[in-house]
Amino acid sequence: MVLCGYEAVKEALIDLGEGFSQRSSLPVLERSVKGCGGCARVHVQNLGMGKRSIEDRVQEEVCCHVEELRKTNTSPCDPTFILSCAPCNMISSIIYQNRFDYKDQTFLNLMEKVKENLRILNSPWSVLYLIDSCFLFQVCNIFPVLLDYFPGSYNTFLKTFAQMRSYTLEKTREHQASLDINNPQDLIDFFLIKMEQEKHNHQSEYTLEILTVTIADLFAAGTETVSTTLRHGLLLLLKHPDVTAKIQEEIDHVIGRHRSPCMQDKSHMPYTDAVVHEVQRYSDLVPTNLPHAVTCDIKFRNYLIPKLSKVYGPVYTVYLGLEPAVVLHGYEVMKEALIAAGEEFSGRGHFPMAERVNKGHGIIFSNGKIWKETRRFSLMTLRNLGVGKRSIEEHIQEEARCLVEELRRTNASPCDPTFLLSCAPCNVICSIIFRNRFDYTDPNFLTFLGKFNENFRILNSLWIQACNNFPALIDYLPGSHNKVFKNFAYVKSYILEKVKEHQASLDVNDPRDFIDCFLIKMEQEKHNHQMVFTLENLIATAVDLFRAGTETTSTTLRYGLLLLLKHPDVTAKVQKEIDSVIERHRSPCMQDRIHMPYTDAVVHEIQRYIDLVPISVPHAVTRDIKFRNYLIPKGTTVLTSLTSVLRDDQEFPNPEVFDPGHFLDESGNFKKSDCFMPFSTGKRVCVGESLARMELFLFLTSILQKFTLEPVIDLKDIDTTPISRGLSHVPPSYQLRFIPV
Repeated sequence: MVLCGYEAVKEALIDLGEGFSQRSSLPVLERSVKGCGGCARVHVQNLGMGKRSIEDRVQEEVCCHVEELRKTNTSPCDPTFILSCAPCNMISSIIYQNRFDYKDQTFLNLMEKVKENLRILNSPWSVLYLIDSCFLFQVCNIFPVLLDYFPGSYNTFLKTFAQMRSYTLEKTREHQASLDINNPQDLIDFFLIKMEQEKHNHQSEYTLEILTVTIADLFAAGTETVSTTLRHGLLLLLKHPDVTAKIQEEIDHVIGRHRSPCMQDKSHMPYTDAVVHEVQRYSDLVPTNLPHAVTCDIKFRNYLIPKLSKVYGPVYTVYLGLEPAVVLHGYEVMKEALIAAGEEFSGRGHFPMAERVNKGHGIIFSNGKIWKETRRFSLMTLRNLGVGKRSIEEHIQEEARCLVEELRRTNASPCDPTFLLSCAPCNVICSIIFRNRFDYTDPNFLTFLGKFNENFRILNSLWIQACNNFPALIDYLPGSHNKVFKNFAYVKSYILEKVKEHQASLDVNDPRDFIDCFLIKMEQEKHNHQMVFTLENLIATAVDLFRAGTETTSTTLRYGLLLLLKHPDVTAKVQKEIDSVIERHRSPCMQDRIHMPYTDAVVHEIQRYIDLVPISVPHAVTRDIKFRNYLIPKGTTVLTSLTSVLRDDQEFPNPEVFDPGHFLDESGNFKKSDCFMPFSTGKRVCVGESLARMELFLFLTSILQKFTLEPVIDLKDIDTTPISRGLSHVPPSYQLRFIPV
């Protein structure tokens, strides 16, 4: 869709800015930046962008620039090189603190790589009918599968980008060695300080990878665009000497010939200001801008700009790599497939990374007899161990008290809650599987939790999506997928060690935890040649319980606190209800929930609004099935759009707005909704749903009972926009203060 004209562009990008704010797919760039970049704005402002301090640097560079032009001795020359040096040096001074001499070889290499990549990216339409490297670059963005099979200039682009990243990493290491956190000198220093502040946040946007990509973005945006505009401007002034004469007359009148121009002069030089604007208007440097994408269904000027479902209906096919997948969109079709035809849609879709780790075992990624028997056993065992009952509630209450004490130790200082909110649900799973919880400073626990957090981050990356769609990459290319395998090997080894300890002390008449129950089942089934209950399946099932029960709950809690910071009126109502029902001196319990409809509605609205797993884990059909007049062959991957249900505007008016009223009736009583399915539905519904519901209610009410949440930035600056990473939505990183009540 093309937007043409000021009114349409203003209406879309300003009035409806959030809806049009997504970046459309550019596969070649995605391969180089891997979804990173975009953390620099506040740091650039701190370094003086738009202020007097940066103006001094520009003036210094102008003086050097003029001296270089003077050295041409009025001989004919192409100004391209010198006009590129000046803006490139400005970016260098912001990022690296110092400028370079125009003959410095390192500087020349850096500038050449920036220029070369921009040349490749800027494919000229005049060669559209020539199969040259630039045309291939555009073709590859339209048909990204070509990137894997054809040579072309995009390979040069990726190689050059890698060399730029290598240089940036080298400079970063130099900065790390000399960093003074009390006196940051440039962008790298600011970024490194932020990295240190965020080092315990496993979802942090401040990593070395993001730093290198952000620097590449600044060079790309700040060098060639400015130098090309300058070059075009000089050409236009050559063409229009009358315009040039008027500018020089204004310069003589306002500035004279003996001092440097400054930004204060601009207000006294209307003609020169007009010429600069006209150069930019006339040169029309980026005619169509970078492509945008809509973030949701939008009605725009009587056009509906849709998600795919509004174009193709509630059942349609997309291609994941080279494999077709059927998408189910909307509550009715989801209910019909996952509940009415639940057996046929109960298979697990193809997931190469998980298959390499679990090898067909466990609960989440298994199929057939192994899945059915493991799931049945796990549900029964979790119930026997108290999940959904008073006994597990006491474990959660104990963990909530420990969490509150850890939050109290922050002493109302600004903190990122990510780490502590990961520890609490992980400890609950530990108490179920290993019988006991761990201290939050236990090194084994921290390492174990760290491996899961790191894998969650990696598994939600674009690279892992590529590996799942093109599994050949797993075997032949290096990458973060190997780190995933290494982390899971550690986790499996740790669980195996715990299993051996349990085997040595097992009492079949008194099982203590999930491992004991599984070992007893193994003994009972040892003569069964189908071998479902094996050590390998025990370890895979334990891994699945940790994977499903730790990161999802902790992310929901973290997102919930961010939303409560953003909406203090909601927080106040929850705390008023806590004071009325629980008061301040006893621990919240699940019986309180029926007397706290507003709090219950808030917990539900948090889960609905954050839409944690938009597409759920892929299903597959277990046999050929005719569904709504479509024949879906056995083994076909089925994607269930949970977003389409959680954001159903018929069930939830204004679904893009956080509003606990979505779950309250006119009398203020809690109102259930069939469309509330953050845990999916049917035979593959989350095994730990009842545990997660209990944890969310008890952890959130315990925190709000003991603390007032205080933001560290203005309310209007709190951003609750989710970060899309592969399978999950995660909140942006943030800090807050926990003020004891």
